[in-house]
Amino acid sequence: MTEIVLKYIEMRTLLIIIACTLTFNLNAQNTQSNKAEELIGEYKKFIENKMAEDKLVGISAGIIYYDSIVWKQGFGFADMENEIPMTSATNLCIGSITKSFTALGIMQLHEKHLLDIKNPLVEYLPEFSIQSRGADIRNIDLKSVLIHSSGLPKEFLLNADSETEKYTDLVKYLKDEYLGYPPNFEFHYSNIGYNLLAHVIYNISKQDYPNYIKNKILAPSGMINSGFYNYQSLSKMSRTYTTEGDYYPLMEKSRNIAAGGMYSNVDDLILFAKELIAIYHGKQSGIIKPETLKEIFSVQNDEIRIEDYKTGFGWFIYENDSNFAVQNTGSTHLSNAGLWILPEQKMAAIFLINTVG
Repeated sequence: MTEIVLKYIEMRTLLIIIACTLTFNLNAQNTQSNKAEELIGEYKKFIENKMAEDKLVGISAGIIYYDSIVWKQGFGFADMENEIPMTSATNLCIGSITKSFTALGIMQLHEKHLLDIKNPLVEYLPEFSIQSRGADIRNIDLKSVLIHSSGLPKEFLLNADSETEKYTDLVKYLKDEYLGYPPNFEFHYSNIGYNLLAHVIYNISKQDYPNYIKNKILAPSGMINSGFYNYQSLSKMSRTYTTEGDYYPLMEKSRNIAAGGMYSNVDDLILFAKELIAIYHGKQSGIIKPETLKEIFSVQNDEIRIEDYKTGFGWFIYENDSNFAVQNTGSTHLSNAGLWILPEQKMAAIFLINTVG
């Protein structure tokens, strides 16, 4: 757990530095027209230094400011053995950033009144049961699952990374397991919860979760090169490596799909960030309504026992008196990813890394 927290803090710190620096410098472009180019040069040098220090094989990164793609670039190799370069079009598993898409799917159904996030999980997933140590599992509502306060356990269950089972098989493993905490008592990060949300999407929409995400989020956002391995045809896939340069094959399928199984690239994530920013600023024909997106981007766990983790629906929230940002990071099968959006300033930063650590 300590290693996971340290990785999260390192990625979060990197993105904070970039977001804050970008805010200050790009706002000065009116008087210093070459400042953005200078700043991008600093970022390139920073990434190149980190690649050398941490023995990273490949990185792709992008920054947007207002409606412009300020910068996107690949560094190193997507396939070191065959000397295929990493580019902004290279696909990599984005890990827990997948949760932002799963939460968006639930909120699409919520705004269409096909479900209500205040209602119990079991109302939409009658297959669900778990040992509760006296707690009423009807207190596990969809909102509590979205913000990791449901008390559901972490991903220790048998076959969590099974390549032969689906997310809909998860419920059969929970019947003899126990809640980690009473519902709505404490922040307790749970991949299990998000895979149960995928099962809810399946039950309500009558579409398999990967197809729902493709049809309702990816395709309308123009993300035609993103999706789920062995569900959609994905091209330009990066290999993943250890810091010693050892290659490990991709996991072709995982039951953990809705919590961390999506593949994407910087080009597509730029389109996703721009879509969300446009909706936040009033776009009415997007993948979700502006008022729903602002709910997604709002702190939802003020009443939960927690220290540093302020969460919206599928995002971590950082705010002060003058601004706020939404962020998610992912780490799956040696890859690392980060997506940071400052919606008020119409800015975003994206990183994909194909090396562990």
